[in-house]
Amino acid sequence: MKKGSQIEAINGEFQLPEPIVHRIQSFLTAKEAARTTILSKSWRSAWLTRPNLDFSIRSYGVYEYLEFVEKTIQRYEKSNLKIESLRLRNKSGGVGVYVGFGVLANDLITRALKIGATHLCVQNFVGKMVLSQGVFEAENLVELTLNGCKIEDLGFDRKVRCSKLESLDLRYVNINSEMISNIVSCCPLIRKLSLDCVVPFNDDDDDDHVYHSFSRLPFSLKDLTLIGCRTQEVSSPSLERLYFSTEEYTSVKFDVPSIRKFGFGISGDEFPSLFFVSTPRVWESDVFIGTYRGFSTLWFRGLNKLLTELSLSKISLSLNMAVFKEDCKSEYEVGAIRGLPKPKVESLTLDMFPIRALHSFAIFHGLFQICRPTFIIVNMLGNVDGNGNNNMLRKTLARGLDDKSMYGLHDLEEVNVHLFDEDADAWRPLPLESLLDPSISLSGRQKTRFQLKWKL
Repeated sequence: MKKGSQIEAINGEFQLPEPIVHRIQSFLTAKEAARTTILSKSWRSAWLTRPNLDFSIRSYGVYEYLEFVEKTIQRYEKSNLKIESLRLRNKSGGVGVYVGFGVLANDLITRALKIGATHLCVQNFVGKMVLSQGVFEAENLVELTLNGCKIEDLGFDRKVRCSKLESLDLRYVNINSEMISNIVSCCPLIRKLSLDCVVPFNDDDDDDHVYHSFSRLPFSLKDLTLIGCRTQEVSSPSLERLYFSTEEYTSVKFDVPSIRKFGFGISGDEFPSLFFVSTPRVWESDVFIGTYRGFSTLWFRGLNKLLTELSLSKISLSLNMAVFKEDCKSEYEVGAIRGLPKPKVESLTLDMFPIRALHSFAIFHGLFQICRPTFIIVNMLGNVDGNGNNNMLRKTLARGLDDKSMYGLHDLEEVNVHLFDEDADAWRPLPLESLLDPSISLSGRQKTRFQLKWKL
């Protein structure tokens, strides 16, 4: 057997290079990776020297966890072994609740940084732990992910020194706006920033008027996620991907000349006002809207305004209508939404429960008053076997070709239907007329796509 060309066999045991074994083990949970030690001596040796440490209280009992973690970290320290990443998880429920997790986590983080860790992930789902300020003084830190933590402002004698940081992900974290700005401004290599439900550090603070400033983002930043994060402006000449989600009415200006993908999500009846100062010639926008009550004049007008603002992009619109039949309300004034601009929507996806035919018609009629979709897919929510919503759309489109003024489809030119072939993993054309034939029966879970052609 030629050296280096194949996997070598020693005493009947096939030997994989240790880095490959480390890579395989990194995709497994802590317990799964530990079980690989029974495969062979080489797999056990690789597990004992793995560069990616993953400690989850959920995977052990509390005392087992403490003992295992301490023995592991001591072995690395005594053997002068280096690590690449440390992941700590404290999940609620059962014996996984450990109130002293914060003290343990900060101790492990400090020790892990000393033996070379460049990637840190702390996921705390039991209260909020105060993170050691030493984390932001780690000069070799490349990636930091935090969930359920409190980050205090640095004292006058301390500075953010993690100049090599490329990715920062904060979720359910208490941190002041000034501290976020301090971190970002001191990290010239940062490419990805994600802020999900971050609030000021002090619980007593009145944060109703606290806004984060994103008007001077570093030139290195390419990917930004803002969920439940108050802001009035996002400005970046280098940003290529931006996802923004809010649960309140607000006004935000975006100056993003290099944007390629913009994502927006909201659940409710009120839409924020989004203004784009500069965008490239070609970009895409993915819009996710959730509603749990029904559809009103305000809702349709708000959605129309949002789509109009995004009309220079290639729009994909997903509507999650988690409204049950008895709760669905479609009360809107047709005259109030008639005559609005109808921006082009490349793809319209509706996830909905079966509802009454009248409400189903009202929803589609309202949507056709405010936008011009090219493709439409209707997915059924829940464990339901039925075609009611799809059938109503089919009938609306078919009849709309004959009586366009009634259905708000005056510029509809052609309708095509495709059925998804699971075996071939492809869409197959089907004549629209055949779908209206009562002798044809489709499975309630048959995925159907409508393709609409509009007059220019």
